[in-house]
Amino acid sequence: MNKSPYIVIQSTQPPYSSSCSIDALEAALAATNIGLEVMFIFVGEGVYQLLDKQENSAICHKSTFKKLKALPLFDIDKIFALHSSLIEHSVSLPIQMPNISAISDTELIDYCKQANHVLVF
Repeated sequence: MNKSPYIVIQSTQPPYSSSCSIDALEAALAATNIGLEVMFIFVGEGVYQLLDKQENSAICHKSTFKKLKALPLFDIDKIFALHSSLIEHSVSLPIQMPNISAISDTELIDYCKQANHVLVF
């Protein structure tokens, strides 16, 4: 798919169980700030970040979903969710984020093999 160097960031945790989802977003933004191309992929329970209607006020966190919608503004336009994770956790791709595509397990492996670096959060 991609001939230029890029990094893969896999976001594997639900949005508010730890700082992992925010750490993944911050790593992606930092990478683009230094000129790296980023491929952002939701894997496992990370697909729960794609659910818009989550109650986050009780834990004093800003909405992860709203932050994700801003990724294209930072030149992160290769955003994927692992199809098997979507099925396993009964999550659909959000219509508010039409730039996210589902990929197969094989595609995930291929993208990671071709990447310069893979970061897993």
